[in-house]
Amino acid sequence: MRNRGYVLSAGISEATLIATYVVIAWGEGTATLGMLLRNPWFVLTQAPFAARKARLLIDRLPARFEQEGMRGSLAMIDLGEGRLLVHQRKK
Repeated sequence: MRNRGYVLSAGISEATLIATYVVIAWGEGTATLGMLLRNPWFVLTQAPFAARKARLLIDRLPARFEQEGMRGSLAMIDLGEGRLLVHQRKK
């Protein structure tokens, strides 16, 4: 039972990571020049690739959730995928 809890926690964490990457890809929120200058690592290594990282997780997680019997969490992935597709069409 304990192992099942770890699997569930890991799955929910990865689904939350999808949502985080989608928000980064959308560029939601405002960033001042000072914020960008204080966080060059993020600006150069994370933000430009957020959509790609979200897509990788979206493609990988559904099969894993099905395998682990976590079908109820698939909606989180679908929501992230929908938001990512809207963002990609706006570009």
